Amino acid sequence: MFHIVDFISVEKKETEVVPSSWVQDGMSYWPPYTSTGRCTRAVKRQEAPDETWDLFDVNIRFARAILREILTSIEMIKQKQKLILPQLQNGGPTFGGLSGGMTTKGNVWRILSKLLTNVLAMKMNWRGANGKQAFEPLALKSVVIGPVRRSHSEVPDVEIEKYVKRWMQLAPDRDGGRKRRPDQTLEE
Repeated sequence: MFHIVDFISVEKKETEVVPSSWVQDGMSYWPPYTSTGRCTRAVKRQEAPDETWDLFDVNIRFARAILREILTSIEMIKQKQKLILPQLQNGGPTFGGLSGGMTTKGNVWRILSKLLTNVLAMKMNWRGANGKQAFEPLALKSVVIGPVRRSHSEVPDVEIEKYVKRWMQLAPDRDGGRKRRPDQTLEE
């Protein structure tokens, strides 16, 4: 049995496949090897952790009985990503009518509203704090910045990022979320 886990106690949030024997009480062992190939071999062989291995906080994404299923799924996702991302980054057919906009903020928010649902946006933030998915390391960031950059070439990335962060912060208030909130507090 294998788990796909997010290592949350590392500087840059990483997602890895690990044997279930390495995971216990929200913690996972990870081998000290510097070679990626050697770490992969340890996972495939389900090596037993020893005292040289580090222990990290993790969130378990899901478990699978067969490693081949996980690796095949990951490979399929990577192949699809290689096909789709260049089109999105270049403002292909998906963003044909979206690239324009009077303001940088309007442009960013319009693109994000087409890319993400509010339900998904509520589970994300820029850095991945509080157990949420980080947006910053995702390739989706360049899918937003690319078309905005073509429309507003003088705007720094920091300003675009500020609008992305704010859009995600306001996700719970969209689609009637703010209106429902006071009703819930009255019922309690």
